[in-house]
Amino acid sequence: MFSQVSYCRFGHSLFLAVLVLGSLAGNSVGIKAQGVEPVRVDLGEDGMIPGFSVTVPVFLRVPIDIDVGRIEMDITFANQPISFQHVRRGLISDLINAEITSEVRESPEDPTRSIAEIVVTPGEGIPIPSGFLFDLVFLIGRDVPMDSPPIVLENYPRAYSVSQPSELLPNVEGDNGLVRPTSEAPPVASCFFYMH
Repeated sequence: MFSQVSYCRFGHSLFLAVLVLGSLAGNSVGIKAQGVEPVRVDLGEDGMIPGFSVTVPVFLRVPIDIDVGRIEMDITFANQPISFQHVRRGLISDLINAEITSEVRESPEDPTRSIAEIVVTPGEGIPIPSGFLFDLVFLIGRDVPMDSPPIVLENYPRAYSVSQPSELLPNVEGDNGLVRPTSEAPPVASCFFYMH
């Protein structure tokens, strides 16, 4: 017969072993399922009155079993109502010491549309983690009617692996963004102590 002390030790060890094996089995199933998830480079939306700038956030979501080494985006938009200004760095791009380049060119198929090409390259050998990458800053033209339909930013992202040579990742998706010309400026949050 087992004594009370040895049974507790054995029971406790058995419980821990089952717990660890169960969590490992659960993680391996999760990792396999994660492999089918896409890398997502999504655009957000922003609105402002015509004649002012909007900031459209860009977010990255990376499955746990993938390391992203570079992101390229082609963002196509109507160039009459809005114009691309620049990229404003975000928390993740600062964290990984990323180089972000942007170039705007006219669409070869339609001169009323422009393509902003954005390339994000992290510091050497650093994978790009999930999160807020940067803002795209657009200027809404002064002649755009207030409360007109939103302007769609068509998003065509590509992501590459960290490995050398870098390989194009096969499963990359991204939501389009929106720029909304509004009749009112959004409310501005202010600090109570600063105002008094």
